[in-house]
Amino acid sequence: MAWTDNLRPAKFRGASFKVESHDASGGRRAVKHEFPLRDTPYAEDMGRRAKEFSLDAYVVGDDYMQQRDALMRACDEAGSAELVHPYLGTLKVLCTGWALRESKSEGRMARFTLSFLESGEPESPSDSTDYAAQALFTYDEAKQVAMGAFADAFSIDGLPDFAVDDAIEIATNAAEAIGEVVQFVNEVRRDGIGPMIGRFVSALTGSGGLLGRPFELASSLFDIYHAVAGIFESDDDERGAIRGLSPMYSFAGGSGITPIQPTTSTRRSQQANRDALIGLVRQAAVIEVSRIAPVAEYETAEDAEEVRDQITDEVDEISEAPETPDEVYAVLQKVRAVVVGGVPPEGARLPDLVTITPAQTIPSLVLAYDTYEDAEREAEIVTRNNIKHPGFVPGAEPLRVLSNV
Repeated sequence: MAWTDNLRPAKFRGASFKVESHDASGGRRAVKHEFPLRDTPYAEDMGRRAKEFSLDAYVVGDDYMQQRDALMRACDEAGSAELVHPYLGTLKVLCTGWALRESKSEGRMARFTLSFLESGEPESPSDSTDYAAQALFTYDEAKQVAMGAFADAFSIDGLPDFAVDDAIEIATNAAEAIGEVVQFVNEVRRDGIGPMIGRFVSALTGSGGLLGRPFELASSLFDIYHAVAGIFESDDDERGAIRGLSPMYSFAGGSGITPIQPTTSTRRSQQANRDALIGLVRQAAVIEVSRIAPVAEYETAEDAEEVRDQITDEVDEISEAPETPDEVYAVLQKVRAVVVGGVPPEGARLPDLVTITPAQTIPSLVLAYDTYEDAEREAEIVTRNNIKHPGFVPGAEPLRVLSNV
C-alpha cells in the first residue's frame, strides 16, 4: 500500500478541497526569568502552545467556482469546527485566515492559503497554582536576596586577625556540619561533597579568599546545600533531604564559640559578621528545603502537615530574628506562602493515621487483610507499631494504621 493511500480527503465544514502542501507548528509557552549576578536563567513552563496549521489548497473542476464559494463561506463562518486534515486527521480548529488566487493560465481552478488555529474546548482558566514551579521561582529569588543581604552586612576590611579568624571558624563549622548530613548516605553518592566542602574551607583562608568576597562566599555555601539536597533527590528521597538539612536552621556557630561583648567598634564588627554568617547558614537551609517540600512524596496527610509546620516555624523564627534584614524577611514570607500552599501537594489524596484496636490477639497477616483486604500490607502495620512478633499482634491494644483513601 502506497503512503498516499493513508491520506484523507480534506474537508472543512462540509466544503471539500485538495491539499498540495501543509505546515504545522507547536511547542511550549515559556516565561524567561533572568536574575542579577546570576548567569543561568530560569525558564518557567506555562503549558503547551496552541497548534497552528497552514494549508496550500485548491479546488478544481468545471464547478470550481461553486467549490470556491463554499470553502470561503466555511472559513468565514463564526466559531470553531472540525477540519479533516489529509496528513494529521480530524482536528477542532478555528479558521484564522484565507487567501485566494485565481489566474487565466490555471483555468477551472482556484488556489487557497488557509490558516487554522487549534481551538480545543472552551474552558475557564483554572485558578490553581503550580506550587512546584512556584517553589523553583521563589527559591531563585530568595537565594539572590539572601546572598545580596549577606554581602551588604559582612566585611573583614580593616579587622584584626582575631576577628577574621572568628569568621573563618564559624564558616568552617557550618560547612562541616552540612557535611555530616550525608555521612550515612551511600558512599558513591556522597563522594563529591567532601572535596566540595574542603575547597570551600580552603578558599576561606587563601590569598584573596572568600571572606573578602562575601557574595561568592554566600553563593558557595548555597552550592553546598544544593549538592547535598541533590544526593537525596537522585535517590528519590526528598524527605531525606528535608530531614537532613532542616536542623541547620538552628545553627548557632558551632560548639566552643565564645560570646562576644560588643564594647568596641572592632567587637561590634565581629558580632555583625557572626550574625550575618549564622543568619546566612540558617536562611540557606530553609530556602533549600522550601524548594524540595512541594515535590516530596508524603505517606500520610499528617506527615505532610508535620513538614509544612516545621518549615513555617523555621521561617517564622528566622524572620523574627532582630538581625534579619528587611529584604530577607520579605522574601522569606514568599517562601512561607509557597510551602503553606504546596504542602501537601494540591489534589493529593493522602491517607490519615487512624487508631484501631483488635478485639483479640491475631496474626498480622489476618489484621492486614481485615483492615485493607490486602495481606501484603502486613509489614506496614508491623513496622509502624513496632510489633515484636508478627504472628501475635496483641488484642485490646490500640494500633496506628493508614486509612484507606
